[in-house]
Amino acid sequence: MHDHRPAAEPPAEDFESAFRHQWQLAEAHPGADTMRPLLAMYRRNQRERLIEQPSEALARLLSADTGLITVLACYYNYSRNPKRLESFKRFHERLTGQGARVLVAELSISGEFELDGFEDVHRLHHPHAMWHEEGLYQHLLAYLPPACEVVCRADWRVGMHDGEWLIDLYEASEHHRWLQPFDKISGGQENDGPTAQYLFAVRREVLEPTGFYTAAISGAAGAVMFGGAPLPPGVCAEDVERWRAALTPQIETLDGLLYLSGPGDIPERFAGLGEILQRHQFDPRHHLSQTGPLHTWNFPDPATNQTVNREALEWFCERKL
Repeated sequence: MHDHRPAAEPPAEDFESAFRHQWQLAEAHPGADTMRPLLAMYRRNQRERLIEQPSEALARLLSADTGLITVLACYYNYSRNPKRLESFKRFHERLTGQGARVLVAELSISGEFELDGFEDVHRLHHPHAMWHEEGLYQHLLAYLPPACEVVCRADWRVGMHDGEWLIDLYEASEHHRWLQPFDKISGGQENDGPTAQYLFAVRREVLEPTGFYTAAISGAAGAVMFGGAPLPPGVCAEDVERWRAALTPQIETLDGLLYLSGPGDIPERFAGLGEILQRHQFDPRHHLSQTGPLHTWNFPDPATNQTVNREALEWFCERKL
């Protein structure tokens, strides 16, 4: 392996040329051995103000240009709610405007898709209505850029106020496997469950062998992944414990302000779908099957599958989801 680190800190009068040289190395050979020295020079420049600070360009180099940090997002609109599409567009524009590389999985239950004109969109047609988010994120793992080191999962309701959050996140990932890039939330409603579910990052080598927990089909995936709240209905507790034991998701929180548009993940948000499952005596060990990363209803009686799917779809549409 080539050692792309500078031999020593350049004197102030040579800093600009040294910085430009290290930047070119990071562009040509993206990875920790080129990016860490560049970040060290960036932080020095923050202290000494030797050249104009290229924070936005550095964030793009970390994410959009190299994919060292890759953000995963998903979109579905069971109710065909135009406001949901508008909100997702704003979310996507915020992230890409801050330099993020965003991979999107778009799910359609009808076969009609809405994200025209977006880059890096993977479309999936699946007729069974349930919370598929983690399955959609799981699907995107197969499309991570080769250079990706850090996987960031972003809820479509969020945005980060600090334009340097990608830089801070990459630096912290050298020492921590799981990261939450914020410690404060503005906007939205009070949240009773784990907050990392809105936006968290994990080292690729930690996540990839096991993947996301995809069977939280009644919602509240954050309670499944990180604890801190009761498990949602329809989840097999033994499976959850095995997943947690394999990935040990212990979150390190960074300073940062997250903007949350819309309601937080309060328990009442998921109660109705859980009641449908309980009414039909749903057992996740027997009444759920998996097709690729996504799940399907698998009751013994086909008529029950149709009924549960219809009731679940009605529940999503009533809530304009």
